[in-house]
Amino acid sequence: MWVHAVSVGESIAAAPMIRALLAQYPQLPITVTCMTPTGSERIKALFANEPRIQHCYLPYDLPWAAGRFLDHVQPRLGIIMETELWPNHIHQ
Repeated sequence: MWVHAVSVGESIAAAPMIRALLAQYPQLPITVTCMTPTGSERIKALFANEPRIQHCYLPYDLPWAAGRFLDHVQPRLGIIMETELWPNHIHQ
């Protein structure tokens, strides 16, 4: 599963949902992406002791970058927090 939280606010908003998913599906690994240093710091702080969480920055929304990212992560489901539009990541 992949959860994209652009910045710190979206990361905070996503945390309860991510925790609920981890509780409901104990074997589920989740990749959490963001676009800002403050979002990254918050994700790392919120899930520092959670080995099922992988965190990285989402690449720019260019077709080749989106395709490469999704080929690497291979999520079965993607959740984009709030109203962010990422046409290449969604289309891929």
